Amino acid sequence: MNRFRSRVSLSFGFLVMLLFCLGCEPSEDEARAKIEEKGCTDVTVTRDEDASNMFSYTATCGDQKCMGFLTLGGSTTSSSHTCFGAAGENADASEAKQKAVEGPGKVIIGEGGVTGPCDRAKTKAVLDAKLPELKGCYDKDLQKHPNLMGTLTMVWNTDTSGKTTVSEVESDLDLVDCMRGVIAKADWEKPREGTCMTRWSIGTYTKEMPADLGHARYPRMEACPNPVSFAPAEGEELIPPKEFDKKLEGTYELVRMTLWTAGADEAFTAVSDNYGDANVDARNTLMCHTQDLHYTTTVTTDKDGNETTTKELAEDDSTTLNGSASLPDVFVVSSSEVLSTRSFQVNLKNGKFFTESGKSDAEDSTMKELFDDLADNKMVPKSTVIRSANGNIKIAFLYEQDDLKLAVEGIYQKKQ
Repeated sequence: MNRFRSRVSLSFGFLVMLLFCLGCEPSEDEARAKIEEKGCTDVTVTRDEDASNMFSYTATCGDQKCMGFLTLGGSTTSSSHTCFGAAGENADASEAKQKAVEGPGKVIIGEGGVTGPCDRAKTKAVLDAKLPELKGCYDKDLQKHPNLMGTLTMVWNTDTSGKTTVSEVESDLDLVDCMRGVIAKADWEKPREGTCMTRWSIGTYTKEMPADLGHARYPRMEACPNPVSFAPAEGEELIPPKEFDKKLEGTYELVRMTLWTAGADEAFTAVSDNYGDANVDARNTLMCHTQDLHYTTTVTTDKDGNETTTKELAEDDSTTLNGSASLPDVFVVSSSEVLSTRSFQVNLKNGKFFTESGKSDAEDSTMKELFDDLADNKMVPKSTVIRSANGNIKIAFLYEQDDLKLAVEGIYQKKQ
């Protein structure tokens, strides 16, 4: 096993990474300073209980509230974060948008998230534009129920045609069906493939804003099967890994990378097709996940014996599913030489999603070494090279150990 992990990492295969640091323990002040170097303010840092050199943090970066992870190890630093909405976005801003709308009710767009290839910011912008219609639903029901207030969480799916299906909500209130109709008819972004699932909370009130306005997590799906295929489709050619240099020619560049990770009860699929200098935008990368959000329930009893039950979303690290993969970024068939590599690291923590992609120069490795190592090791039951009808090359691997499965697929185009 040790030989496999060492050789494959040098040969730019893939592996599940456990980041750790021996003999060093950076301080929270050092971690905070690293985040502030990025121009962020209001930084709060918490050390990971299981890894002393890993930190979670929240910060204000530009006009956005961000949260992420930072790893400090000797001379190296790695971090990833994602941001949710404008930092100054609050009830006052929402009320200002509604000043010109008659009626006693106030509506605020709370927290939410999108699973699938749709942009969260665009989704939020559509919701903001629908505030007058949503407020109209609320004002109408206030005539029947003057004390009506609270938070309604809506879940909807949008497919590639733009068709939107809104989940049923158990309620006898007219405003629920009215708001479902507003969501169903809105002009949502069409995903380039698959389905976008959106979960968003909408707060309604007349005087004081509801305390709970939802959470900025990514909604779960019922199933998340492995999307990586190891068999050629019609018109495709299966190429034995040890013969790829005989049947292919030229220089190939990675243009798309898919990572699927599954544990005993959870799974996710992430896709990266953004290979600029900046990190991949996590909000457009998580295609699917089945992780349940974990809550803590507290029951308190007063002196009269009356019980009060409160339910709060558990800490971010209550459930964790992560995976990391490396593939050749550019390789030359004639010499089997790998010119550079691309890494793709994904973390899913209790409904929050973080990802990072990086490119580095290769270090004296070849495609031949990669395929030889994979062919010799039983922990990789499947690997394949497939040429499509348009000349693209697909390289895919499947790793299995105990309850963990990880599949990675790279799509390559021939450079002209």
